[in-house]
Amino acid sequence: MAKLTLLRQIRLIVRQRRKKKRKGAAEAMLWYVIQTYTGKEEKLVEMIRRIVPKELYGECFVTYHEQMRHRQQENQIHIERVFPGYVFITSDEPDRLFLCLKNVPAMSKLISDGTYIFLPLAPEEAAVLEEILDKQHVIRLSYVETDGRDHVAYVSGPLRSCLSRIENYQFRKRFAAVRLTLAGEEKHIRLGIILRDDVCRELAYGKVEAPIRVPERYRIPEIEPDSSDDMPGAGDWKNLQRPENQENLRESGDRRNLPGVRDRKNMQGAGNGSPEDTAELGAGDRVTVVSGVFAGMPAMVYQIRKHEVKIGVHFFGRDTTMEVPLECVRKTVA
Repeated sequence: MAKLTLLRQIRLIVRQRRKKKRKGAAEAMLWYVIQTYTGKEEKLVEMIRRIVPKELYGECFVTYHEQMRHRQQENQIHIERVFPGYVFITSDEPDRLFLCLKNVPAMSKLISDGTYIFLPLAPEEAAVLEEILDKQHVIRLSYVETDGRDHVAYVSGPLRSCLSRIENYQFRKRFAAVRLTLAGEEKHIRLGIILRDDVCRELAYGKVEAPIRVPERYRIPEIEPDSSDDMPGAGDWKNLQRPENQENLRESGDRRNLPGVRDRKNMQGAGNGSPEDTAELGAGDRVTVVSGVFAGMPAMVYQIRKHEVKIGVHFFGRDTTMEVPLECVRKTVA
């Protein structure tokens, strides 16, 4: 009886959503969540992909997030499940999918135990998850910059889409506590962050629960550009790359405080960069980051100080500025 009631509820929800759509509009895939045993999520996804006809669903997946953990005297990047015990599936035929799922062995056990849950997500719930997940269904680390007094000045990455949902920051533990809802139930999750101090560190991977391949060292992923520009700290360094703008910067009065870097004897053996690489750096020069999580990324010099250089770099789909040690960059040869 309970199973029939659940099925009727699903059908009712789907019918109501269909009535709200414009006549003749293409029907979009809706998100559903399936509850399973913690630690068995990937096994359930594998069974569904093998048994359930592909025309009944779009995607079936588990969601993960990157977290920075301090293990064995070093910081490591772990990729862990965001919602342990939950599997997500998209479909425009939930009634047929619901009946077909009962043929999956793992689901039969849940049904017999009376713990089988198959619920739709509200459109706004699905929209939030779509915004923060990448193509591998992983919530990547977000970059957070502070004013030195634990006040946030700039946020980039997935966390940017959850600013109104942030409950607090734990800078020492490198995460932000975020409040979300899942099938009408409030959930509290941790979204991993990196700070300016982490930019030029070499970060290794630790525990990886996701069935994806990871490199030996963590690198900032490429993310589609974000056209919004309402957060402070965004650098327009791509415009600065234009020859006329570089020339104007070099000839401007601001240049008086940005001389080339010379007499860097303390940099010998400090890192991959060398005194020769940085000896003639000036504002407007193109450089490549040579160490840390931004290794290999192109950047633009904004300002040079005694031991640091302020650069503009494009990451997490945005242009931003940050200060890094001089040994972390190398001048790009034209």
